[in-house]
Amino acid sequence: MDRKEMALHLEEHLRNVNVYFDREREFPKGRGPLKTYLLEAHAGNGDTLNSKTAPEILSEATEKVGLKVRETQDKRLFEASKGDVGFFFDLLDARFWVAHTMSNVDVAQEVLGTVVEENHNLDYAWPPSDMMRSIQRNGRSMGFGVDFDETEFLPASETNLIDEPNTVVRIRHSGTGAENWINQLEKFAPNALAFSMVKFAHEDKNTRSYIIQELNEWGRLKAAGNSINLHLQVVSTLLHEYKSLILAIEEFARIRPGISEHGKTLLGEPLVLEFPKPLRNFETFVKELVSCREPLKTWGIVEDVGKQQVQIEGVDLHTGSRLRFDLAPHFMRVYLAPKACGNTVARLLRNLQGHVDSSIQIKIPEPEPLFA
Repeated sequence: MDRKEMALHLEEHLRNVNVYFDREREFPKGRGPLKTYLLEAHAGNGDTLNSKTAPEILSEATEKVGLKVRETQDKRLFEASKGDVGFFFDLLDARFWVAHTMSNVDVAQEVLGTVVEENHNLDYAWPPSDMMRSIQRNGRSMGFGVDFDETEFLPASETNLIDEPNTVVRIRHSGTGAENWINQLEKFAPNALAFSMVKFAHEDKNTRSYIIQELNEWGRLKAAGNSINLHLQVVSTLLHEYKSLILAIEEFARIRPGISEHGKTLLGEPLVLEFPKPLRNFETFVKELVSCREPLKTWGIVEDVGKQQVQIEGVDLHTGSRLRFDLAPHFMRVYLAPKACGNTVARLLRNLQGHVDSSIQIKIPEPEPLFA
């Protein structure tokens, strides 16, 4: 097995796929859409992986759940299987892995979910809403899902919020006119448009090739069509855009020693996340941020520094690296340690968009030129 044979194998599967993604669980084995996941990986000490250490992490992670890994003729491509579940793990990028599976969605997700959850070296990708929409706009829009729930970070006692408009917004639309629906929702619920799924199509009229795909909020693509090349092009675009975001976060926000023309200095600045409206329950949000629980996966020690202002010395449970938060009802500042993972920030942003305000964004200034 090599990369070309894998592509042929996946394309043969694509041609047998039913495009009704919403009814995938009804299809017999081998007839569901192709699933491709983007994963982010780190070494145990927080170091970036390379072509030698990435396969070692894969072997350790899959062994814990009973997945048997087999090498292929390509040193960065691996097959893994457990019973009826099979994956191709593509480690061409040692840090940002691609996992393909033709297995049914429930069992495949259960196995891969266990691999990720039980190995702090691994995490899903967490593309923000604007990135998902950017990828969708590169094709022909065919649908979307919105999942916004402001009660997630609120105590159960605040049930009165359920009666307020846009506190909980869940919509799934598939078909023509998707962009028109989104335009109307932007007027009706601009702060609740947390996209949980975007659906789109690409086609090549010269070869009569096409692909229909769904991208969800943790980096999974479902695909049906007759062209693996069109699918892999979108996978490559997602990987490139997501990798660029994570590296930009780390370059900007990692506080680390450096050398300037004046001598030793500290490099890096805090990332600032501004909340368009104040947090509804500041105390409960702080508790959630340091609870160790999914989905934020952070812990910390809280110190009050003013009226509704706290500093948190935290730990990211993904890599075990340190980070610090300055938090007030209207904003959050995030400081990353020298080896801290930018994926932590992406995960935080994704959940703020889904449970606080969907318009929250990361603003990373463009690097200044070396010579004016």
